Amino acid sequence: MAYYPCESASGTSLPDQSGNNKPATLVTGTGGTAGYSFVAGKVNNALALAKASQGYATLPVGILAGACEMTVATWVYLNTNNTTASDWQRIWDFGTSSTRGYMFVAASTNLAAASNAVRFAISASNNAAGAEQTVDGLAPLPTLAWHHVAVVLGSTGAVLYLDGVQVGANAAVTLRPADLGNTPNNYIGRSQYSADPYLDGNIDEFRVYNRALSLAEIQALASGS
Repeated sequence: MAYYPCESASGTSLPDQSGNNKPATLVTGTGGTAGYSFVAGKVNNALALAKASQGYATLPVGILAGACEMTVATWVYLNTNNTTASDWQRIWDFGTSSTRGYMFVAASTNLAAASNAVRFAISASNNAAGAEQTVDGLAPLPTLAWHHVAVVLGSTGAVLYLDGVQVGANAAVTLRPADLGNTPNNYIGRSQYSADPYLDGNIDEFRVYNRALSLAEIQALASGS
C-alpha cells in the first residue's frame, strides 16, 4: 500500500515508492523547528525524528481502510528507550483517536507484567479491560543499533517479529484494520495519546501492506534481500 525508503523529502513530503502515490507529510510540532532531518540509515539514508522538537510523519487518511489483513514493517534506530521519559514512544500509530479505535507498536511499555517489552496493540474503541488486543515481545526494543520490527495480522491472529525472528504471537487477536474504519490519524513516530513521548530515533524502509506477509518474506526484508 505504501513504501517510504526515507531517502529525502520534497519540501515536507516523504515520497512513496510503492507506485500507489501515497506520500507522507513530515511535521514539526510546537517543541521546535528541527523536528526531522535525514541521516545515514540502514539502507542509504533514514528519517531522523527529534523528540524535543516533536517531529513525526503523517500518512494518508484511511491508509488501510477495509483491509482484513496487514503487515507493517520498518527499520528502527532508537536513541533512548525503556526509561520513564521514553516508555510508550510509538514506532507507528494508526487510528481515529486514543479512545475511538487505534493500532500501534510501542518500543517499550511501563508494564512489569509484560517485561516492559515492545508491544503491538489494536482496539476498536479504547484500552478498557477486554477492548484492547495485544502482542508483547520479549524485551524492550534495544537502543543504539538498527532493528527490523514487523507486525503481521492474518487469519491466525497477530505475530510480532524482531530482526526476522518471531518474538510474540496471539491467535486471539481478531480485530483488523477494517474494524477501525477510515482512520484519519496515521503516524510514524507519534502517539495518538497526547501524554506519550514522541519517538527518539530514526526510521528507515517503512512499508505498509494490505496482506499478511509470510515468515520467508519478513526474513527477506530483515536480511535486506
